Amino acid sequence: MNTNDFKSNVQSSLQRAKDMSDEEKLYRYKGVLYPQLLSPERNLKALENFKAREEDIVLVAYPKCAGVCMEKYLKDLSDGIRQISSFFGYTLTEAQVLQISDGSTFSAMKQSSANSHGALGDVIFRKGEVGDWKNHFTPEQSREMDAAFNKQLAGTRLGAKLNYQRHCQ
Repeated sequence: MNTNDFKSNVQSSLQRAKDMSDEEKLYRYKGVLYPQLLSPERNLKALENFKAREEDIVLVAYPKCAGVCMEKYLKDLSDGIRQISSFFGYTLTEAQVLQISDGSTFSAMKQSSANSHGALGDVIFRKGEVGDWKNHFTPEQSREMDAAFNKQLAGTRLGAKLNYQRHCQ
């Protein structure tokens, strides 16, 4: 897909979002609530046949906890960059760490999103505040996420690392 097609698709999706009620923007797929515009059902169906390769890196987060790891890195972004680069086996100079950290602040990414994501940038980069999910989930949706977390991740090392009770309830 070229840039013009992408921008046209984004514009079309944004217009559809304006014409939809809040209830129409969400749907259930196999019992889980999804946003219609960002996760259309055709994408989820395509994932059913997805086969990960050994060299693939897949990052997954629960919606209410996406900011938990980020909160840690926001306190010391440069240290976070060093940890991540070390994890992947890269050695960075201090100048490289500084350049990456300057471009990785929320405000820098939000500002450049107009060029990279068009109008969708405002959807992806909302506020950059840990816990802002509370302004977008209904109490029922929050309870559903709590139940899903407890069923899937409670008692696991990942569940403990996310510190779900502290950050997401």
